[in-house]
Amino acid sequence: MTWRIGDLIVDSIYEQALLDIEGLIPSSAEYKLRVTWLKPHYMDAVDNLIGVIQAFLVRAGHAVILVDTCVGNDKPRALLEAWHQRRGDFLERLSSIGVGREDVTHVLCTHMHPDHVGWNTLLENGIWQPTFPRARYLFADTEFRFWADELQRYAAAVGAGQLDPRHASVMDMMAATHADSVEPLVRAGLVDLVGTSHSIARQGYPWWQHPDIPPVM
Repeated sequence: MTWRIGDLIVDSIYEQALLDIEGLIPSSAEYKLRVTWLKPHYMDAVDNLIGVIQAFLVRAGHAVILVDTCVGNDKPRALLEAWHQRRGDFLERLSSIGVGREDVTHVLCTHMHPDHVGWNTLLENGIWQPTFPRARYLFADTEFRFWADELQRYAAAVGAGQLDPRHASVMDMMAATHADSVEPLVRAGLVDLVGTSHSIARQGYPWWQHPDIPPVM
């Protein structure tokens, strides 16, 4: 699906259906019945919510910005079968609209849950490598530090034998997510931590006109 918004071209890059939304967001069970416009596109005839996991590609002049990167392939996510060791065609879908891995100039992750950072990296010869090697990966500084602190506390609790079993499986998945989809980017020097009100701009230029960003051919 493609939208034109002024000079921007925005494409939805589908990865997979989002199943069991009420399991992921328990409060949605009550809320959905009060929102009549959800049917028929976002809720079926028997009141099951319909969702997808997708990225958005924003193209404007020289800039190619990928917003959120879904679950990814080969990621160990045993807590959720639909996310575990996937072999999907996300990159092929991206290529089908004329965008290759090296064309992406920015990857913007709205937050760091597993279904928003997965395609940050891919597995090559047993090593997690940046999927988009020419891009700057943008994370909100508060989000990045929150998870760094949470994972440090989690590791300390594991070491002290004080782990809350109710949180163990979720934190295991978040630790794996950070290890395979965030830390490789930090090591590669591709991460920019930005404020939550950050605009993608450099030295006063609109980001789509900046001369340091090469045109997409």
